[in-house]
Amino acid sequence: MLQALAEAEADIEESFRDEPLIRASVQNTLGLTYQRLGEFEKARPLLRGALETRRDLLGEWHEDTAESQLRWGWLLRVLNEHQEAEEALFAAEPVLRELAAADDESGEAQGRLAAALDQIGWLRMDLSQFEESQSFFQEALEVRSIIFKAPAEELAASHQSIGAAWANLG
Repeated sequence: MLQALAEAEADIEESFRDEPLIRASVQNTLGLTYQRLGEFEKARPLLRGALETRRDLLGEWHEDTAESQLRWGWLLRVLNEHQEAEEALFAAEPVLRELAAADDESGEAQGRLAAALDQIGWLRMDLSQFEESQSFFQEALEVRSIIFKAPAEELAASHQSIGAAWANLG
């Protein structure tokens, strides 16, 4: 699997030289795949490249840029680069809120907002800011349960995050 990913990664620049947004999409997909496999350092240049291209061509307030900010922030949080993770996650949050408010009931934008709120909550947990983390987890749960009408397993994940915050509050 890693060999196939490495081969695909090697071809990105040449294959999509004249199509930077498609290149960014492919970088994002490969970066997420590496991330899910626990290959965080391999994900780093791909996710950063996707974010930079989208930010340059689409601007900060575009859905794809916000998605890249969210993924980049998640990666940096896992790598314990908290200041940079916070910057990325808080750059994505207002865009995702606006998109969620305008969503046509597909639930996609609300799902991304809930994911961002969860990541901010976990970042606050990493920094021992337990009360603040709990409020982000609670809001993620509200988004999933009221607006998004999430499946039970997604609601369970939000409840678990809230429980972790409460456990650390003592």
